[in-house]
Amino acid sequence: MERPAFDSSRARRWPASALGETALRVTGSFVRGTLAAASALRELGVEAGIGVDNHDDEERTKAWLEGVRWPRRPLQVGIVNPGHWAGPLFAAGGVLDVEWHSLPEHGRLPASLADHLDAVVASPTPWTIEVLVSERRGRDAAWYDWANERPLSYPSVFPARIDPSRVTLDFSVVGDRFHPELARRVIECACAAGRHATRLSLRDRLAGRAPMLGVGDSARCMTALAETVAGFDPAETRIPAVRTAARVLSAWAVGAPALADETRANVMAAVLPVLGDEPETLLRAAAVRIGATDDGPGFGTLERAAGVLRGKRIDAPADQWMFLQSELAAQASEPAAIGRVAAGVVLLGATCPPGSYPYFRDDFFDEVRATGALLEKEQDLAVLMEASRIVERVHGVAPREVMLDARALRKWALVREGGERVPAAPKRRAKPAAARPPQKRGPSAAAGSPQERDAGTKPATRRRKRAA
Repeated sequence: MERPAFDSSRARRWPASALGETALRVTGSFVRGTLAAASALRELGVEAGIGVDNHDDEERTKAWLEGVRWPRRPLQVGIVNPGHWAGPLFAAGGVLDVEWHSLPEHGRLPASLADHLDAVVASPTPWTIEVLVSERRGRDAAWYDWANERPLSYPSVFPARIDPSRVTLDFSVVGDRFHPELARRVIECACAAGRHATRLSLRDRLAGRAPMLGVGDSARCMTALAETVAGFDPAETRIPAVRTAARVLSAWAVGAPALADETRANVMAAVLPVLGDEPETLLRAAAVRIGATDDGPGFGTLERAAGVLRGKRIDAPADQWMFLQSELAAQASEPAAIGRVAAGVVLLGATCPPGSYPYFRDDFFDEVRATGALLEKEQDLAVLMEASRIVERVHGVAPREVMLDARALRKWALVREGGERVPAAPKRRAKPAAARPPQKRGPSAAAGSPQERDAGTKPATRRRKRAA
């Protein structure tokens, strides 16, 4: 698996000398003091009725730190009461630079580490490792524990953030064998995800904790973790720690920006043998495959996901519908979004009662028709129709009588002067023949006016005049 290259030209390493570190600490204290004074003056100006600029000084200072290339530290990891379990962890080959610090089992963190420590690692039982990621008040993590499945919903299947508050690695299944390389990879990934921009305060940035996003450090450690997971035997895939690693890999691969389709596909190929029974992973794999135009395997994965989802229920389905609508609007600028839309159709359709699915299906395609989101996109429209047919087969409901096609979509979308699309008024569909009341036969059933019925003649019909 090819790992994305990392451009380190923009990164400056934190100085190792005591003099250089002292200089940066003094500069950071001066910056924080200046911001505090500016905030106090702004509050006085507001109380005095003087108009002041309401810009965010902290965010501007963060941007300034990026511009001047403020030095950053390697990952800082504290080990609580390191024992025999920590030795193999240190010896395991790492992808990112990590500085390890020994911490006492009881007591507060040393003042020299409190500001820039990324995580604290402990081993409460012989075959369990806990990773507590640094978390500031008001800057909460997006995921409590990678070891726990989150409630089934659209945002949990396609998360925007995966940074954890903690990670529990349990190696107590299948031989009780400790895997230091897997633990080292997970620790690095958790620390890199914990350096999300929304998790870092100005104090963190001044202490050398810079964000790790995109195809840089976080992508390198995630792809290395995928290689480690792919190397496990089928019998070892039942180890909870392996399933934890596979779970976060699938969530990262489906939402990581600027990631090559080949890398996403390789990650999904590594996690599917481990988590082939979790609907979230199946939906993510299907979205990645369909987004990469690999429709055949993508539809097969959607079939498996629909079968697993049948009978499950999700909370607040109306809110999930809003996510699907926004995803449908976003696919115009992001071609890979059509895979997420198809997976969303299966997620919402398979979890609703079978009798309610025809209403959801009709509402969804009415939305597609009214917004004109797939105008001139026949292949994407065919993908969504096939996703709908998958749910129809799972529920055993009758297929939609009239499915949209490219010609019908262009017919429903009218274009005004200026390019604005306006949905045309839908035509009233005729009732099925079985639903029509039986017609009476005989003279009393003759149609037309009373004079025509009395005369026993056929009613007059209008004929369209041909154009000359």
